[in-house]
Amino acid sequence: MIWPVVYLHKHMVQVNLLSKKKGIRKQRNIFSIVGIGVFGLFSIFFLVQIVMLVIRYISVNQKLTAIKEETETISTQMLKDNERLNQFILTKFILGEILTLRSKQFDYSAYLEQAQAYIPAGSEISGVDFQTVGFVNIRVMSRSSNQVALLEKSLKDADLSASSFDRVVIKSVIKSDAVYRTDLLFGIKKNGDK
Repeated sequence: MIWPVVYLHKHMVQVNLLSKKKGIRKQRNIFSIVGIGVFGLFSIFFLVQIVMLVIRYISVNQKLTAIKEETETISTQMLKDNERLNQFILTKFILGEILTLRSKQFDYSAYLEQAQAYIPAGSEISGVDFQTVGFVNIRVMSRSSNQVALLEKSLKDADLSASSFDRVVIKSVIKSDAVYRTDLLFGIKKNGDK
């Protein structure tokens, strides 16, 4: 009788084992479904992250390209502006040097205009000489002795305070061929002061 009990017992054990196997299979199926689901979710998550990363990379690359092009444009413009600025500075420097040279230059026309103011009508300047330092030699031609007398009177009565001259000297009066040639010497004030 031991055998049937064992047999019955063994058979029951087998029945129990079958139901346990079915339970284990269900658990394995659930675990495999959950595992595949979790793996799928992680895969989708990482795939989304990779796609987002690629999109960001492309976006950053496009921005970098745009910035590079803008930088090149600005750099080119700055080089052009710098070249223009250098030309402007050079031009301004050259003009400044020209003005400096002109200011140091002797102003012949101003002295000649001032001397002309002391010559009466009827007499005319026929020659000017600036070779003597500090003086202007002027040759005046007159047609009559009356014009020479008028010239002498005009020079004696001349007020030189408003001019660049400090004195006027009549060097000589020479008559030749009905024309009187008078040589005048105008003394220039120091530094051409008025």
